[in-house]
Amino acid sequence: MSPASAQRRRNIIRATWQRLVRHENDTYHDIIMLPNLKETAHVANTVKTMEFFTQLVAATSLSGQTWNYVSKIDDDSFLDTTAFYRDFILPRPHANATIIARDMSRFSSKAYSYPGGQFYTLTWDLVVTLAQLYAQNTINNEAEDVLVGRLLYEGGQPWDLVKLDNDRAFDYDKSISDTSKWAHKVTPDSVNPHKMKTDEMYLDVAGQMAALQRMKSSETG
Repeated sequence: MSPASAQRRRNIIRATWQRLVRHENDTYHDIIMLPNLKETAHVANTVKTMEFFTQLVAATSLSGQTWNYVSKIDDDSFLDTTAFYRDFILPRPHANATIIARDMSRFSSKAYSYPGGQFYTLTWDLVVTLAQLYAQNTINNEAEDVLVGRLLYEGGQPWDLVKLDNDRAFDYDKSISDTSKWAHKVTPDSVNPHKMKTDEMYLDVAGQMAALQRMKSSETG
């Protein structure tokens, strides 16, 4: 998820972790534009993801193509796609009703849990279910990550959470070494650093992650 004005940040992402999936996107041309939405902070923080899921489900009804998983990631998050696929997707090739995400229950007193909005991955059946539930109950005043949990809860749809623990997904803070903390520095276990608000910080984290990937490759090679 990225605002239309953030071209520089998208170019940085394309030049770093997204280059690993560029070939697939070039092949399938599956970028979905949402021209019907206003480019506002309120839309981005509430309904933009559900509108995307709705468009994605509609597109697949025409093409017949579906996916095992769909991920949503913010443009201030970095993703080690190789490690995430190896550790979280490959062990669950036939999962259903599953979300892979940070656990946000520690911040909420709600009767339901919901995924951390920086990066979460849903099995395809949940994407379809959420699009249907959103069409039935178009809530436009709920935070987008909370909205995932709320729609599933109010729709009576059970789901399983596979946790991205703090050592794997975290808010970036180079001054903190303790990987059990919500925010800390990049380590060899890092998969999804978050909250790189400046382009300079994003590039610094991307460089650290690339160095770790090279180190791992040399160790296994």
